[in-house]
Amino acid sequence: MDIGRAFTYATDDNNWITKVLLGGIISLIPIINLAVPGYFLEIIRNVSQKQETPLPEWGDFGSMWVRGLLFSIILFIYNLPAILIAGFGIIPIVLSALAQHQGDVITAVAGGMFFFFLAGLWFILIALITPGIAIAYAITGSFGEAFSVGKIISLITNNIGDYMLAILIVIVCVVLIGIIATIPVLGWIASIFVSFYTTLVIGYTYGQLGQG
Repeated sequence: MDIGRAFTYATDDNNWITKVLLGGIISLIPIINLAVPGYFLEIIRNVSQKQETPLPEWGDFGSMWVRGLLFSIILFIYNLPAILIAGFGIIPIVLSALAQHQGDVITAVAGGMFFFFLAGLWFILIALITPGIAIAYAITGSFGEAFSVGKIISLITNNIGDYMLAILIVIVCVVLIGIIATIPVLGWIASIFVSFYTTLVIGYTYGQLGQG
């Protein structure tokens, strides 16, 4: 895996600055910003086919928006069990609080924390396989293939070293954005566009994994 290339390949596109600026602006607009994950998926597919430049054009906005929406639904479905588990933890806490029995509240909180712990484990698990989910959906364009868990696990295990490196890159990008956002006055503005640029970096990284 070429990590250095992931951070620089976008600049080979003569219009990369314009595309990044547009991406940053689009990412700020609710609902419209669903096109951003669609753009991300397009990068994964292109790089997996060894067509890293030029960057995707924003002209195919509608298609990107639909794919971004479907990808968001896919991730929601994967995370739904954790949401339901957390819900089971909240219900007894609320009921015991309404009953105003201190002993019951303490017991309910303890039980609720157990459910929250289980939900947290599920969220972490899904976060770890999300790159595989994104790659499967980006390359095939099939909603069903995004749930082919066996194929996704095979992708991960067959490239475990590069896969863990890709996750590390995601963590580095998130930390970088957080640091930039803390800069007074202009930090949060810069973080918007840096965040979109890291989308390109991560997309390239996933695309390399998708090359097999």
